[in-house]
Amino acid sequence: QSQMASRWGPFWLVTGVVFLLYVLWGPIVQAGQRNATLRRYPSAALFEGEVAEVATRERIENRHEQADSRGKLELVENRRTWMLLELEDEDGYLGRLAFPMDKKHQVIRQGTVVRCLVLSDRKDFSRVSALSDAWIPGLRLWVGDYPFLLRPAFEELCQLRLARR
Repeated sequence: QSQMASRWGPFWLVTGVVFLLYVLWGPIVQAGQRNATLRRYPSAALFEGEVAEVATRERIENRHEQADSRGKLELVENRRTWMLLELEDEDGYLGRLAFPMDKKHQVIRQGTVVRCLVLSDRKDFSRVSALSDAWIPGLRLWVGDYPFLLRPAFEELCQLRLARR
């Protein structure tokens, strides 16, 4: 038995280390890949505007078949409500920000001030390519599908920008 353990010992050690590294570093690698989607844009600008329109939509998150009490298959859909914010500034429409809706988001109304980063492939921002998560200072609320920004630093940056006005 000790020969068997000594033969498989290195294999299990390597397997355990790889599994542990995957569990520890997997989420970090995924976050880095997601953040890289915004880092590829050469131009970024701080946007301050307002919510032009607020809408909600139901999205199907997953769908599967399940047998009911009589043995018949029925389609089961897990739905989630998403909030859609149309953003604009004095120049007009900018883009749409979509995120899963929580109860705290129900206070967002048309005309609410919003701050976020706008990213573009062009230096003149004639075409907006992406929006980061957004800060709503009046409600002290962050909205977005994914937290791209370092939130305390972004809030401080916005305060510094307003102090210079």
